[in-house]
Amino acid sequence: MPNFKEQQSKAKSSISHCLNKTKEFWDDHNSLNERIIYLENLSEIKDNLFNRAISNDFRHGGSFGAQQMAYRKAYLNSCNKAVELRC
Repeated sequence: MPNFKEQQSKAKSSISHCLNKTKEFWDDHNSLNERIIYLENLSEIKDNLFNRAISNDFRHGGSFGAQQMAYRKAYLNSCNKAVELRC
C-alpha cells in the first residue's frame, strides 16, 4: 500500500500537468484570437481598396467596375439572406 507522501506527490504532479495544459490552451486560444482580429482588419482594408478601384473604374466607363459592382451587390444580398435565415 502506497504511503500518503507518494499519493500526495502524484496528485501534485497531476494537478501541475493539468495547469500547464490549461495555460498552453489559453495561450494558443489568445494567439488565434489575435490572428483572427488581424485578418478581419486586413480584409476590411482590402475591401476598401477594392471598392475604390471598382468605383474609379466605373466612374471612367470601364466595364470591369460595373461587373464587379454587380457581383458585390449579389454577394451582399446573398449574405443578408443567409443572416435572415439564421434569425
